[in-house]
Amino acid sequence: MERVNCVVCSSPRNVPYIQKDSFNIVRCTECGMVYVNPRLTFEELEEFYETHYHEYLDTLSFDVERKKGAINWIRKYQKTGRLLDIGCSVGAMLEAARPYFETSGIEVASWAWEEAKRRGFDVMKGSLEDVKFETEIFAVITFTEVIEHIHNPVKFLNEVNRILKPGGIVYLTTGNIEGWRARKDGEKWYYLNPQFHLSYFSPGTMREILRRTGFEVLALGSLFRLRDMLPLWRYYPNKLDFIKGCIGKISFADFTLGDMGVIARKRAHEG
Repeated sequence: MERVNCVVCSSPRNVPYIQKDSFNIVRCTECGMVYVNPRLTFEELEEFYETHYHEYLDTLSFDVERKKGAINWIRKYQKTGRLLDIGCSVGAMLEAARPYFETSGIEVASWAWEEAKRRGFDVMKGSLEDVKFETEIFAVITFTEVIEHIHNPVKFLNEVNRILKPGGIVYLTTGNIEGWRARKDGEKWYYLNPQFHLSYFSPGTMREILRRTGFEVLALGSLFRLRDMLPLWRYYPNKLDFIKGCIGKISFADFTLGDMGVIARKRAHEG
């Protein structure tokens, strides 16, 4: 276990937010970021990443359809070029993006990396810091349900910025600690998994961390249109669950009923 300062502004000052599964989740008194403190180290989490990916093959077709909706949003801002998916698992985003982009992926879990390679994708094993890409080579970088796992999200986003071309696009998804679902469910909110979800962003703290790391937010909300949701209908045995899922994608300005997606652009260098 390790104690940390705020993962956005580095302030050591925080107040208790909630306790879950014997972990303390705190809120920064400076910027409002919610994070686990103390938390498991990356080394302590390695076993989890190696053993909890086999389930993704069971939902691969569903995941590809969902990622097609994400690609539709991304292509509003960037039509072609090199796309990197960080935390690509077995390659759902890469499959969805392949008709439009030259795709590569990164994955830390050995089993998922091997499966993605077997499926014919260009995937490197390790973390973003491990791979050490050249500067400014990608037009698009995606990471879905990843940033909440990252131990140092500022360092991570700075590295994303370094390898992204000027004007390049970032697409990410994560939970929204201020969303209706989070407020309604409290400590039972499904996203509160402090063993491996280390950071809990709101629209405000997400905008702040992206500003600090050289990005401007272009869109923030559900980032899904109804026409992107309709192909998922057949994957729901209980159609009421599908309707609830659609409702959860509704957003108003920065307020979302469910989780949030973000599209941001790398800002031009100042000076």
